[in-house]
Amino acid sequence: MPDIRINKLKNRLYIFLQVWIPTELPAFVGKLESACLALIPGFTCLAVIPSSGLDHRRDQDLFSNTMDLISAYGAKKVVCVKAAGDKLSDRLTSIPMSLQSRIPVKQAADLKEAEHLLNG
Repeated sequence: MPDIRINKLKNRLYIFLQVWIPTELPAFVGKLESACLALIPGFTCLAVIPSSGLDHRRDQDLFSNTMDLISAYGAKKVVCVKAAGDKLSDRLTSIPMSLQSRIPVKQAADLKEAEHLLNG
């Protein structure tokens, strides 16, 4: 199941997408909603996707729906990065507009750059 964490001092949501099973979706949504409610609207989000990217339609749908949900809860800025140690691929640097329907998603080369973009 994707891992969700928050940092109340930074008012930031961290989502670590990973291999998931469709039956885990209700638990993931519940955990995501609880995390969003613990933050102040206008929060930022750092999303880490697996090194394999968003190649499968199911993963793209999860990403898109997750972005829509956090947008509805008040996320203002999202930066996406590949899992640690991996460089961004061409597929990630051109996230289709359909995956950015409600909130713009920027990309970063690593976690340090992602944090910098969110802090700015």
